[in-house]
Amino acid sequence: MATLGAQRRGGVDGADAVSKVKAAAAACELGAKEGWDASTMKLIHQGKVLTDVSSLATYGIKEED
Repeated sequence: MATLGAQRRGGVDGADAVSKVKAAAAACELGAKEGWDASTMKLIHQGKVLTDVSSLATYGIKEED
């Protein structure tokens, strides 16, 4: 399983929808190299699967998380 790990989360903030984060991950250098598809990604934070229509702030996600 590939993860973004400590890669910079440039271009997204707390008001953005989870779907935007997925799109940014798919478009990043690693995502493009590995062929990531935003529509098939599952993002999990603190044991919760994040829904595409929710914002990062909905889950209490901050830049340092």
